[in-house]
Amino acid sequence: GGGGHSLNDCLLPGPKRQADLVKILGNFRSSRIGLCSDVKRFFLSVRLSSDKDKDLLRFIHRDKNGEIYVYRFKSLIFGGKDSPFISAMTLKHHLSRMRKSHPHLVDAIDLIERSIYVDDLTSSVDNPRSAITLRQEITEVLGLAWFRIRKWSSNSPAVLASVPEEDRADFKIKQDVPVSEEMRVLGVMWDPESDTLSVPLPADWENFKTLPVTKRTIASVTPKIYDPCGFASPY
Repeated sequence: GGGGHSLNDCLLPGPKRQADLVKILGNFRSSRIGLCSDVKRFFLSVRLSSDKDKDLLRFIHRDKNGEIYVYRFKSLIFGGKDSPFISAMTLKHHLSRMRKSHPHLVDAIDLIERSIYVDDLTSSVDNPRSAITLRQEITEVLGLAWFRIRKWSSNSPAVLASVPEEDRADFKIKQDVPVSEEMRVLGVMWDPESDTLSVPLPADWENFKTLPVTKRTIASVTPKIYDPCGFASPY
């Protein structure tokens, strides 16, 4: 009823454990070959082992006959205030253990730690050969932690061609080679073919063109443009 508290109201979000978004985008532009991907069902891949924790995630379902059933989630959920922190620490725990058990994968582990933001991995390397090797090692590392990474994109056709088709993000065939389609990378648009970043405009941008150019108009429009690196910001 009114005035009550939800589970989220009673949870602490935990300290920030994500890498800095602007720093990730900076690193993404620091080398020649870009690599982007995401972890499938990141939160849902973190299972809850305690029945007490599962009991806190009960929900009611009514079937088509009107019968009511009580179910429990067995994993972290989207929208949970603590899900980003717990999932990040779960991944960090596995990566820390693998540094000792799989020292030959340390380069991939380092790249994951500095390049992942929630479930998005965004990075760059010097050449296609290194990118192909690292992509395979990243897939192996996350697989050992029971995460599946897919939707790979790259500005290198050679790198993209090395990715199984079912693990690629949207792509087109151009001159008999796969080319990644334009995509959103941590809130900005990346065109892998031209290897350029752009700032997406609000969906109702056309409506603003009819408004008078005043300080008030500019002040109301600019907050609607997501520009974490300040590409379009006045200085």
